[in-house]
Amino acid sequence: MLNTKKLIFTVLLLLTNTCYADLPFLKHLSGKQNLPKPFGLSVDSFSVKQNYNIGKFQVGPNEFDTVDPSLTSVNSDINYTALRFDAWVFPFLNLFAMHGKVDVNTHVDNRQIMIPSLNNIDLDGDITGMGMTVAFGKSHWFGSLTTTITETNLDGKLESEIDTLTLQPKLGLIFGKTNLWVTALYIDSEESHRGSFDLGIPSMPPTNFDATLVPKEKVNYGIGARFELAKNVELTGEIGFGGIEHQLISLGWRF
Repeated sequence: MLNTKKLIFTVLLLLTNTCYADLPFLKHLSGKQNLPKPFGLSVDSFSVKQNYNIGKFQVGPNEFDTVDPSLTSVNSDINYTALRFDAWVFPFLNLFAMHGKVDVNTHVDNRQIMIPSLNNIDLDGDITGMGMTVAFGKSHWFGSLTTTITETNLDGKLESEIDTLTLQPKLGLIFGKTNLWVTALYIDSEESHRGSFDLGIPSMPPTNFDATLVPKEKVNYGIGARFELAKNVELTGEIGFGGIEHQLISLGWRF
C-alpha cells in the first residue's frame, strides 16, 4: 500500500497553492454545462459490515497455510467519521483526501483457532485516505468512477491495521437540485492483527501470533441520493446491500 499520508500532504499542498479562479483547468471542455464549485469540504459518516476468511495464521514460528472455511466465521463491522477535502482539478477529474476516527469490531468464531484475543476484537484509531473521481455526463445524467485507498491504524491490546482499496462506479440522473444513482462497490481490504496469548502452562512465556483476514466477498450494489439543502450545501446518503452492507451519510459545503 502506498504511503497515504505523504501523498495526501503533497495533494493538499499543490491544491492550496493553486489560484481559486484557475480551477478547474480546461473548463472549456465542459461547454455550456454548469460546473460545481471547485472545492468541497464535508463530514462523512460511513459504516460497512463484511464477512472475512482467514488468509494467514501464524503461532510462534509455525504458519498455517490453510484454515478450513467451513469451521470459520469472521465478520467485521467498521464505522468511521472523517473530514474530507476535495477539488475539481479538471471538469472530469476530482481529487480528494480524508482523515478521521474509526471504530472496528471483528468477531472470529473458529474451532481450529482457540485464541481468546481473536474472539472479539474491539479497537479504535485513525483512518487516512485519498482518491480520485473520474466523471462524465450531460444536463440530466452522469456517470463516474471513484478510486479510494485508505490506511487504518488501530489502538488496543493488539497491533492492528487495515489497508483498503475501493472502486465505485455510479450511474445517475439529475433532477434539478437532486441527484439519484445506482452504484456498485468493490472493496479489497487486508485486516491484520498481531499479539500474544498465554498458553496457561506454568513457566511458559506468552506465545506470539499473527493473523491476516481477507474479504470473503468483495462486491455489493447500492443506491444513493444527493440533495442541495441550501446554496452550495449538500446532503448525501447511500446504502449498499448484498454480501457487503454499507451506509454513508455526508454533509458537505462547496466553495
